[in-house]
Amino acid sequence: MGKQEDEIQKKLIELEASIEEEQPKLLSSREKSTAAGQSSEATTPANADEVMKADMHLLGGLALIATGLLMLFTHIRVGTGMMTIFGLGSQGMGFLLLPLFIGIGMLFYNHKSRWAQIITAGGCALVLFVVLSQLVISFPSVSLLGLIFMVLPLTAGCAFAAKGMNMHKAIKDKSK
Repeated sequence: MGKQEDEIQKKLIELEASIEEEQPKLLSSREKSTAAGQSSEATTPANADEVMKADMHLLGGLALIATGLLMLFTHIRVGTGMMTIFGLGSQGMGFLLLPLFIGIGMLFYNHKSRWAQIITAGGCALVLFVVLSQLVISFPSVSLLGLIFMVLPLTAGCAFAAKGMNMHKAIKDKSK
């Protein structure tokens, strides 16, 4: 065992020596590239400030967009009442679930059946269509000033987000 440990120690010493020889070569090549005007790293302190400014514009814009959408969505009322067109009223939802249940039953019997998959997908699509078609969206009366206060953060947020994305593009182009 002593002989193997001695060999391992020799290999480690050789490895450390080769690493120490490589480090001055790497440092001298970096100095040469920066002296020739080629920056080895694209992030300088001034560039980092520009990136941070662009990020703040982008995040601030996204926050304003979220605020504007929240204010706009709080004034929207959603109701139901479209199923009466089909003559089903509020009583007819059970009949629309029938194809879905038949398809699910067929899938339990034979999960590889193409017809079962098609009937189940059609039943899901039918239920989704009925639920979405029953929604009635209305805007209650809002004053002009209220509408401006709802839309202003949305538009300002879009402008700030676009400016932030444009700044990121300009920084990338400058660093090339």
